Amino acid sequence: MSDREMFTMFDADGDGAINAIELSHVLYALGCNPTVKECEAMAAQCPDPQRIDYATFQHILAQAPRPDRSAEQHLLEAFRVFDKNEDGLIPENDLRVIFTTLGETCDIQDVNHLLKAVKVDENGKVRYADFVKIILK
Repeated sequence: MSDREMFTMFDADGDGAINAIELSHVLYALGCNPTVKECEAMAAQCPDPQRIDYATFQHILAQAPRPDRSAEQHLLEAFRVFDKNEDGLIPENDLRVIFTTLGETCDIQDVNHLLKAVKVDENGKVRYADFVKIILK
């Protein structure tokens, strides 16, 4: 999907503009991985952070951080710390706690949305390598 199509998809009311929250969703959907603070800073540079038009969005997109191979490796190493059995699995509830309480926290609804995209085994565990791939998409 092109960046234009993605922008249009997140333009919920069809007025040709997105707001600051939608900006972060579009960037993530396009494979960028800005932090919440980076998204806020990008939106704050816009003349009206609640009405970001496509031209302004293109400028932001060109500057948005993109994941690289080292980002994947860093995330895998971070999750390994929570892999008590060293089997590549982390309990689903532990992932919720990690994302909602440690470092730059996420909203529980966003975490639940991410977890829907990954397989949870019969013991309630997630293969974190698969989860990292979902995050970096």
